[in-house]
Amino acid sequence: SGNLDKVEIDNHTGALKAVEHIIARGHRRIGLIGGPADSSTGRERLRGYKDAHALAGLTLKSDLMRFGDYKQASGETIAHELLSMSDPPTALFVCNGLMTAGALETIAALGLKIPKQIALVGFDELLLADVFNPPLTIVRQPAYEVGKCAAELLLKRIEDPTRPATSLKLLPDLIIRKSC
Repeated sequence: SGNLDKVEIDNHTGALKAVEHIIARGHRRIGLIGGPADSSTGRERLRGYKDAHALAGLTLKSDLMRFGDYKQASGETIAHELLSMSDPPTALFVCNGLMTAGALETIAALGLKIPKQIALVGFDELLLADVFNPPLTIVRQPAYEVGKCAAELLLKRIEDPTRPATSLKLLPDLIIRKSC
């Protein structure tokens, strides 16, 4: 299967841009609600989080980095663990949409105000993220472009089954709204 065409999202750059944005807003204690270590998206987004800290000269704090399973309940639980610390993070970077929804549940339950008491940036567009109060800053995956590129590659492959494999990496966008 060495001849497979691939269209991927640049998860590392997406996470890097998100965390750089959080740091640029003055945050130094940034909680990570990361994805599973056995998933490439989880690993790449973690690498972006770490690289943003390194580029800003900030020390990584292992107690601020927790890992969930991309499901809502884990986002809820981890946000609660992080926000209950004696010295809690001032911002959260949440690595997928469902965990972001879970983190928002916890923030609401604790009565914290976004972004005044806790800032938040999520990876993945969340249903109604733009009408949420405040509207959420997120890393948006270019889903339409991924589908379009994949279809184009498939058509080229049908036309010429022997052509060398193409691998595309598409950049996600940081959509800056009001949650950070």
